[in-house]
Amino acid sequence: MASIITIYLHIRSTGYLFALTSFTPLLLGIKPPQATSDKLLGGAMLFVAAFVFVYYTIWALLLPFISSDSTLHSLFPAREWAIKLPLFLLLSGIAAIGLFFARVTLSEARKKAAKGGKKV
Repeated sequence: MASIITIYLHIRSTGYLFALTSFTPLLLGIKPPQATSDKLLGGAMLFVAAFVFVYYTIWALLLPFISSDSTLHSLFPAREWAIKLPLFLLLSGIAAIGLFFARVTLSEARKKAAKGGKKV
């Protein structure tokens, strides 16, 4: 404990108080409370991504080579959706990014116009 106080006094005298207060929990081996929830969220996201990858790979790449009499075909939608669904998601994502870019650009133009006295 004395060494932490010594480090604290040294850091405070040099002006690096933020550095010590930021790393004190790490020095003492205390995990921040968000660490557990972040790990759970990350693990869940990884699980969902792996499941979607395996499901789509079986659906789009392996299912055409399995006979149509198999019950495995009943677990998947029609093969035409293996192209339509990713295409729809891609176009929706591009549209969302474009709308976000347009919104930010317009708000920046309004801020500049407000500073300059012009109307946009």
